[in-house]
Parts: sequence; C-alpha cells; structure tokens
Amino acid sequence: MKQIIKVIALIFVLFAVMACPGINDPDTPTAPVATSTDTPTPEDTATPTNTATSTPTDTPTDTPTPTDSPTDTPTDSPTPTDSPTPTLGIYTITATAGSGGAISPSGTIYVTEGDSQSFNISPIPGYAILDVEVDGSSIGPIASYNFPNVSSNHTIETTFYIILTQPSITASDGLTAAGVDLSWNGIMGATAYQIFRNTTMTIPVSPFITLGGANLSYMDTSSSPGQLYFYWIRAYSSVSGTYSPMSNYDTGYRKLATPAINASDGTSTSYISLNWTGISGANVYYIYKNTTSTIPSSPFITSTGTSYNDTSVTPGIIYYYWVRAFASNSGSYSYYSTYNAGYRKLSTPGISASDGSSSSYVILSWSGISGATGYYIYRSTNSTRPASYLFYSTGTTANDTAAKPGITYYYWVRAYSSSSNSYSDYSVSNTGHMAVTTAGLSTIAGDRNEGLFCPKRFQLYYSLNYIGGYKYQVKVTEESACTSDLTIYLVLTSPSNADYDLYLYEGGTLRRSSTNSSSVDTLEYTYPDTLGVTDERTFIIDVRWYSGTNDISSWNLRVYGGDPN
Repeated sequence: MKQIIKVIALIFVLFAVMACPGINDPDTPTAPVATSTDTPTPEDTATPTNTATSTPTDTPTDTPTPTDSPTDTPTDSPTPTDSPTPTLGIYTITATAGSGGAISPSGTIYVTEGDSQSFNISPIPGYAILDVEVDGSSIGPIASYNFPNVSSNHTIETTFYIILTQPSITASDGLTAAGVDLSWNGIMGATAYQIFRNTTMTIPVSPFITLGGANLSYMDTSSSPGQLYFYWIRAYSSVSGTYSPMSNYDTGYRKLATPAINASDGTSTSYISLNWTGISGANVYYIYKNTTSTIPSSPFITSTGTSYNDTSVTPGIIYYYWVRAFASNSGSYSYYSTYNAGYRKLSTPGISASDGSSSSYVILSWSGISGATGYYIYRSTNSTRPASYLFYSTGTTANDTAAKPGITYYYWVRAYSSSSNSYSDYSVSNTGHMAVTTAGLSTIAGDRNEGLFCPKRFQLYYSLNYIGGYKYQVKVTEESACTSDLTIYLVLTSPSNADYDLYLYEGGTLRRSSTNSSSVDTLEYTYPDTLGVTDERTFIIDVRWYSGTNDISSWNLRVYGGDPN
C-alpha cells in the first residue's frame, strides 16, 4: 500500500507541473527569468509614432517601470532542481497459485522501479508445495520468494500436490479356489497402486504387481492353493513422484480345489477300494463314511496318500464316501467332495447236495455268508454254466423235490444282498441225486468178463415205480477196449395172476419187447461192439402190468450179460 501511495503522489506532482502557465508553452510570452536583472533598453522600448501630438505625460505609463518588472523571487522561478526529471517506471508482478494452497500477495502487484517485493507460499492441510516457477523457470518447492530491485515485469506461479495417505489392504481367506481376492481403500491423488506379496512377514523389495489408480481390487490367480500369503500395498502419484506409507499386511490364501472320490462296487470280497484326486497345495485328506447319504461330523480316517482299502465294512452293504483336502500351511480345507457309493463283494458260499439220501428229493445245504439277505440256487444236468435258476431261499438248506430219480444233478449257489443289489460269485458245483428204488429187481450182475481183457460192468442207475408198472435204467460200461459183442438178458418171473409187457429200450429206440406174457420169459438182446474203445450203453427196462394188481412180491427180474445159464 505504501508503494501505491508513493506512485499516486508522484503522478499528482507531474500533473501540477504540467498545468503551470508559461512553462514550456511556446504561445505564452516568456517572463524574465529570475536570474536576469537587466532592464529594457530604449532600443527595446517601442517609440510611439505620434509623439508630435502626444503629451509627455503619456510616456511613463507606456514605459515599463521598475515596479512593473517581475518581482518573482528565485524560489518562485523554476530552478534547476525543479526542472522536469525522467519519470520512474511502474512494473507488475503476477502471482498465481494452483489448487491445494495459496500465494500471498496474489494477483497483479504494482511495484515501483527499484523496489522489492516478497511472496509467501502456503499449502492447505493434506497438500504440499510441488514447485515454484519464477518467470516460467522452476526454482523448486520453496515457501517464500523475494523480487529485489524490480526493473521489469515478472510472474510467480506455485503448484501443490496431495500428500498420499497410508492405504489398507484386505486379502480373502479361502473365499474361492480361483485365487486370493484382494481389495483396498482408494487414496486421493494416487495414480497407481503397488502390491507386495510374500510367504513370510518380510516386505519384499519389489512389488509383484502394479495397478492403475482406478483399481481398488485384484484377484491373485498366481497364488498357490492352500498357501498362506502376506500382502502389503502402497499408493503412488505420478504427479509428484511420491509414495504413500506402506500399509500394514493382511494374510490370505486361495481355497483348495475340491477332490473327487471313487469307491469300488464289489471288486473285492475283502475290502472297498477307495481312491481320490490329488489336490495342489494339500498335504492331508480326510475321508468320511456313512451308510446313508448324510455326511458324518467326523472323518473315519486321514491319509497323506490318494488311495485306501476299507476293510472295516460288511460285505454287500452300501457305504457312502466323501473326501476333502487339507493344507496345514494355511490350516484350510477344500469343500467336501460329492459322495460316491461302494460295497464289498459277498464271499462265495459252498453248496452240498445229497447222493441218494432220499428217494423223494435231493437234500441241499450251503454256507451262510455275512451281509447276504438270500441265496439263489441253480441246477443243471451237466457241469457247464449258465445253469437254470432253481429257487431263492433266505435260509441255508432246502430240498430239491423237483429232482427225478436216476439223474445226477449239478448244483450251484450264489449269495445275494438286497442292500447293494449285488451277488457273490457262483459257488463250486456239487452233484447229487435221489435214492434208487430196487423194488422188484432181484438181480443185476455186477461184473461179467467177455474174454480175458473185456470186462463189462452192469449198474442200476435209477428205478421208478409208477402206476401200472416199473421203469429201470441200467448202464452197461465197457471198461477197456473190446471187440466182442455183448448180449444182455432180461429174465422176468411174473406172478401167475398177472399179465405184463416187457420192453427194452436203448437210446430211445425199442430193441426188444414181450407182450401179454404171464410166464417166465427171457428177453435177449445182443448189441455189437463196433467201437473198439471204451463204450457205455444205457438201457431202459419198462415193465407194464395189466392184471389190475400191482403186487410185486412174487415177480422177479434179472438183468445180466453173457450166457443166462
């Protein structure tokens, strides 16, 4: 203000000098200068042209008198010091400040030439001085500046920057198996964020990723599942080239992937075989088991491997299994796997069939099997499976009342579990047959030699008593190669009050018959031995009665080979 008042006063003085009459005005008569004392000479005085007529008294009034001479004192006349001198210059200084602070004074400042002008620069809270430029040149982030001996126009401009505050970071704890989810608060003035990561609490030298200032979250997919990580973050401003303080760390980890489990379905009678997928980052697996599809609260085993044989199961029962992975580094688990059901195969039972213990049925029995709810019995007339299904039983014994006399049967058994709808393997076969009835058959020759080296064996295979008659099956076995023929004799002594028919069949073909006979009758049949190798012949002897009586107490049948006498 003081400088402004001085300038205004100077201007007024200049205007006053310029307004004084006669000063530097060519149209105004020049007054005698204060330094001249000469009086006008007669030559300088105008002589009147009409002096002849004028009276002398008029002359003094026209002639300047000394009293009419200028009486100005030297102080009233311009002196050398009061003469116009060169005008002092007025200059401007333009002061501006960017956002975040102020400069004082500011705006356009008028400065008299040769004077000085100072400026003070102050940021508002949260900001700092970035730079000060004087006449377009940077002089650094100073708090004050002085223009000494001003002799020209100037500019001063100051800029400020936001002081970056400390951010905070949050890392997810097993939120997803895709990675560790990171988030942080936005920092005013930040143009980038640097994220640091380590498996210990030591801040690494370099960030593992730098993100633009618009980002406030990041999914760390490069993390290893189950590994515990320490995370830090700091903000950066490209405007000021400054960093915020480093944040405090937060720990996080990526969730383990979910394993899958497989349980065997009856592949072993000793155990259920389990196997599951290995999971990256996991070092332990927890296995859960139940007889329902509800996950139990506690595992039944833990394993560092990826397979296990569960022998603690009952054969034939369905079991449900789950697995989940565990990482001891982060103390974290995967999700439970989807369950898989499996069962232990039923043990194979053994079966026994009676050999002629009854003439009414074949007696069967088999071993009971743990986990079995029933048993399937199969029967065939030969040892080749598949056999025909015979019946189902929940017990371990049964009688085959559908068996026929004289037939050897093969029997098998399989255990069954309704829980797993599973079967055991077929048992080893066992043969059995009904007892042979020998009613009315008095003689069957055991052995007979046809020559020294051609023995023949006669064997009753079965007999059947039916209404109106009897039927027998006889096997004649040649135990070594023979070339001689064999004659079979049927000698029947019938009761006197009965009539009968006697038939001899071989291979379904009628070979001999005697009908309406009521006396002793000998039926003879010779079959040629043409094979020259071990041979076996089967004959069916059928005796049919016509007398209305079935009394067999007095009749007799003899079957033998060779000479009947």
